[in-house]
Parts: sequence; C-alpha cells; structure tokens
Amino acid sequence: MSLVFDLGQGQRARLGSTDGRFVTLVSTQPFPPGATVRAELAGEAPYWVKVRGSRRVAPAEPSGESGGETRAETSGAVESDDGSGGETRAETSGAVESGAGASGETSGGVEFIVEGRWVNLSRRQRERLGIGGGGTGTL
Repeated sequence: MSLVFDLGQGQRARLGSTDGRFVTLVSTQPFPPGATVRAELAGEAPYWVKVRGSRRVAPAEPSGESGGETRAETSGAVESDDGSGGETRAETSGAVESGAGASGETSGGVEFIVEGRWVNLSRRQRERLGIGGGGTGTL
C-alpha cells in the first residue's frame, strides 16, 4: 500500500514507513525541525506530522550493478531518543549510501526524507495506515 499525500501548492509526499507513532515521508520539499506538516488524502481529515528532521535524497551515479541505489545528503543536527530515558544529539554531515528504492517520482529527481511523529491520529486514520484502532485501553 503506497499512500501519496497532498501537501498543498503542488507538493506531494509518499508514505515511506510508520510504526504508528513515528513516520517517514518521501517528500518533494524539505521541512525544518519543529515544523508541523499538514498532509491530505482526498476525502479525509488532514494528517498532521511534527517534523524531527529532513534530508535530501538524490539518485546515485549509475554504476551498472546498483540499479535502485540512492544517495542521501545530510547536514545539520538530528535528535533521537535511544530508549534510555535521555535524548542524544548528533551532528551529521556528508553522504550516506542506501539500497532502499526511493523512486524518482518527483520532477527533477530530487526528493527529501522527512522524519517525524504523527499528531492526533483518529481511529479511522490509524486503520487507513494499517496500524490498528490506536486506543490505549486505559483511562
């Protein structure tokens, strides 16, 4: 299932992955950390994503064997929670090679990986994303 969200002003984002709490979008535009992105699917309430960071993904140079390889250019700070209770902060700079197939569905072939978390998903939205009803079972 590949969902393509409308971000407004002719911009689009494809659902890369989600675990119900966090989300990765492949977007035609970058977003700064802390931004709240409004993503829409036709006939549904908007989906909201709080951005943690984004990075540029450009097609790798042809090398014969690599086929669907992409090259991610990263720059800036990325914050992550390693599960130990404290946040870690890492400065990143340089390039990362990936075999994941980020297809060039955008004009010009430049895409951005946008990482963040879902904000206030409804039960219907959770079901649409294939992540269940979303209830915690506690009051």
